[in-house]
Amino acid sequence: MNRCVLLIGLAISLPACWIRPGKVILIEDTKDCYVVLREGRAGYVLTRNGQVENRTDLKDLREVHGDLEFICSEIHGVGSPRIVIESKNKRNYQVMYKWEDRQALDVIAKPLGLVVAKEEREIQAITIRVLPGGPRLKPAAKDKLLKVKDVYCDTDGRWPLDGANADDLARFLENRYRRPVANLTSLEGRWSILLSEKAGKSWPAAGEKIQLDNLGLEMQWERVNLLVTVVKDKVK
Repeated sequence: MNRCVLLIGLAISLPACWIRPGKVILIEDTKDCYVVLREGRAGYVLTRNGQVENRTDLKDLREVHGDLEFICSEIHGVGSPRIVIESKNKRNYQVMYKWEDRQALDVIAKPLGLVVAKEEREIQAITIRVLPGGPRLKPAAKDKLLKVKDVYCDTDGRWPLDGANADDLARFLENRYRRPVANLTSLEGRWSILLSEKAGKSWPAAGEKIQLDNLGLEMQWERVNLLVTVVKDKVK
């Protein structure tokens, strides 16, 4: 019985471990950028740590397998979900690149006949609005500024956003939820906000409105115009 279970486990793990590298399409190897683009295998989706034999100088590599939707979204960053893929190319690829190097998106675009641009598009996003009766927010100290990337949860799982404006709050939630979040409050100034553990990981379902803790703010899904990264086929 144990032997049977072991064999099944090995069979499941083989494709991920033994996937053969596809035909090389492009290699970009410079001081600031390392990208390898290969042909991929249909139906195979994977992201994992990458490594290159005999290249100890290459650190923090990621290897991604999948279609353009998956690959481009991974390179753009799961914490940066404002990306739209518009391409007729349905093939699969393999990409090796340095972690958090968004330049890799531009590098793979050229040989694949794609263009990467910033454009305003109407997309589905979680919006933050003020509830009737106004917000219940504590003003931050005048000299207090917040850097979203420096926010960490406390020992109770809460998230201190001291010195955050409304855009900072939306950006923090977007990074946490890995979904677009738009500030539609028109609130000005900076605030001392302590988000609960639940607020840091619970977003509204489709058609649902939920309150953001007891802050007098409400979230829901809406179609809104936002500046996004667009990856599309190059016009010939």
